[in-house]
Parts: sequence; structure tokens; C-alpha cells
Amino acid sequence: MHRFCEECGAGMEWFRRGGCCGWECKSCGWNVATSWFDPIEMDQTAYSISLEPSENPAVSKLKLTAEIAGVNWLEAKKLIENAPAELFRGPAPQIKEIRDKLEAAGMKYKIEPEFPY
Repeated sequence: MHRFCEECGAGMEWFRRGGCCGWECKSCGWNVATSWFDPIEMDQTAYSISLEPSENPAVSKLKLTAEIAGVNWLEAKKLIENAPAELFRGPAPQIKEIRDKLEAAGMKYKIEPEFPY
């Protein structure tokens, strides 16, 4: 879809910056815009991410678990071995970031309630 500027007739480009999106003329600067927010940023749900059990976790998994839970490696090992154990509770953007790290490390997890992102 191509838009043309109402002021000068030049082609307009689509933009998205922060909570704003719309069409902008690169020739004269005229634009039309509206607000837009990523649904994950607007989600007010408190999500819980829990680890699934794993025996003899690798050092890299202990390190990641300790980092996320804010505990030492010994406590991280207990969390993994005694799973399911809540690792973190918080807003959707943080849960997504943690989920991505766990997936990259090949760790099994569960998010409650159902996580739509």
C-alpha cells in the first residue's frame, strides 16, 4: 500500500516509534499518526514461570537459574532438582525475556496462567 502526502504529493513512509505509528512525508515532514502499544506492554497479568525437574544440571543451567532467581548456585541446584519450583513471578515482558533465556539454554519450564506471547 502506498500513500501520498496531502501537502506536497510526495510518497509517504510508514513509521513506528515508541507508542506512535503512522505515515510520514520525507519531503515536507507532514504526517498522520496514531497511538500504538505492543499488547505485551499493556498486559497487567502477574505470570509465574516455574522450572521442570532436571537431574545433574550443567553449570551453565545452574548459573542461569541463579541469575534469574537471584540466588546462589547451591540454591539454584536445589530449585532445579526439587522442581517444579517457581523461578520468577512478574509482568509479561520480563517473563518473555526469561522464557527466551530458558529456551536458549534448553531448560524445561511452565508459565501460569497461559502465556499468549
